[in-house]
Amino acid sequence: MFDGLVRSAQKHGHNLISASASEGTLGRQHLFELLDLVGETDYVYILETNGMTLGDDPEFVEQLAKYKQLHVRVSIKGTDEDLFHELTGAHRDSFELPFKALKSLVASGVSCNACVVVSFSDKAGVHTVKQRLFESHPGLLKSLELESITMFPKVAERLARSNLKPSSIRAGGKIIMTDRL
Repeated sequence: MFDGLVRSAQKHGHNLISASASEGTLGRQHLFELLDLVGETDYVYILETNGMTLGDDPEFVEQLAKYKQLHVRVSIKGTDEDLFHELTGAHRDSFELPFKALKSLVASGVSCNACVVVSFSDKAGVHTVKQRLFESHPGLLKSLELESITMFPKVAERLARSNLKPSSIRAGGKIIMTDRL
């Protein structure tokens, strides 16, 4: 995997590498082995995570703190517990875990930022989650990403089954507002 990431980065002239579309914290040992390899290069590895594992395990965050060529991008699904549950199927109280992860990452000196999926949220919800992030650490707002979903076929099918309609989607590199609102 590492060699493929490096080849792709070299081909496109990038110094950031990432393996998205999976939860990188689930294979802890594999992740550490990958980060050890990254540490022997000039690349920075972007770990994309939903924050569940890191929010539940501060010791894991401490282990990540030794890797200086690591940046953790914590994706928060929705802007409140109910929307989080509706989007993920996870228990409502799990909505706290990405915020706990971000607090631990900041406290441990791990480079990180938050990303909030806002495709199903209104302005008040976005304001509320921004306030929570500010209270966690004001610097998180400087690098906050407000993300609209990409309607891959499986995503569109799942949303249709759940009768969820986004107010914004990402298509062709652009954000498109839907007529939901």
